[in-house]
Amino acid sequence: MVDTNTITGTFNRAQAENLGISRNFIRSACLDGRLKYSKAGKKYLIYYPNLLELLKNGDQPPQKQNIRKLNERML
Repeated sequence: MVDTNTITGTFNRAQAENLGISRNFIRSACLDGRLKYSKAGKKYLIYYPNLLELLKNGDQPPQKQNIRKLNERML
């Protein structure tokens, strides 16, 4: 079985292994930065052991830091 797959392929494998997660969970975990992925065009490629690691460690806060300081002019 292939370890790297698209969101749909990863979802299908998770369903086959009875993990009980949704396709939307996988997608939002990628967009939030909780699940590492690579992009090939428009497709998200997910390494399946990374998904298992996310599920094992629980729902960790997002990895991305989108917080920035405001300019003094904006205050």
